[in-house]
Order: sequence, then C-alpha cells, then structure tokens
Amino acid sequence: MQRRLRLSGKKRFSQIHQQGQSAAEHLLVVRVLPNGVQHCRFGFVVSRRIGGATVRNKVKRRLREAIRQAPIKGGWDIVFIARRGVEKAHYWQLKRMTERLLRRTHLVNEINPRDSAPVNGVSDR
Repeated sequence: MQRRLRLSGKKRFSQIHQQGQSAAEHLLVVRVLPNGVQHCRFGFVVSRRIGGATVRNKVKRRLREAIRQAPIKGGWDIVFIARRGVEKAHYWQLKRMTERLLRRTHLVNEINPRDSAPVNGVSDR
C-alpha cells in the first residue's frame, strides 16, 4: 500500500474513534470519517491479543488485499479493528466481511467490474 494511502498518527486514530461512524461484524469493526482529500487513507488495528507479530501481520496483509480489490469512494479515513478469532478466518471470509462493512457505511462505489478505472486512485497496472 502506498504511503499516501496509509493512516498514521495517534491523534488521527483517536479522532476517527471518537467522531467517526462505525459498523461491526463478529470479527471486524470499521470506523470511518471524511478526510477532505481525494483519496482514502487506511489504518489497521490488530491487538496483541490476536497473536504474535507474525499472526498480526498476516491479518493486516489479508485486510490490505481485500481493500485493494474493493471499489471504495474517495475522501475517507477508514480504520479496521480486528477482533478475537480473526486470525482463524480465511482470506475469503475477511474479504466478504470487509465488503459488507463498507457497504453498510455506504463507501462502496457501485461500478461495473468491467470498467478499467483505478480503484482508490491506484491502478493495478
């Protein structure tokens, strides 16, 4: 994920936590807040309760990939918070959960999959 698409800084994370909208599934929570720029920025919170560094990084990689493939509207800061049990979930389960959460927060662009427009301002090519 490109640096400009990453969300960093404790201050912004806590601002999103306090002021943002949220939606939850049994293994994931998403919090969103408008950011005033053209593209989305993403943050991931995976607690040590989930597992060691290897497990936590694996969960974050899977979430990043699920997001990369989703047609998300621009202009939002999005934080995904992993809950216990997420480490046992398969990639496809996480992908479906992220899509449902993004739909519930109205962040999914309903576009034709044949369109070759870049997703989140990032082209796969």
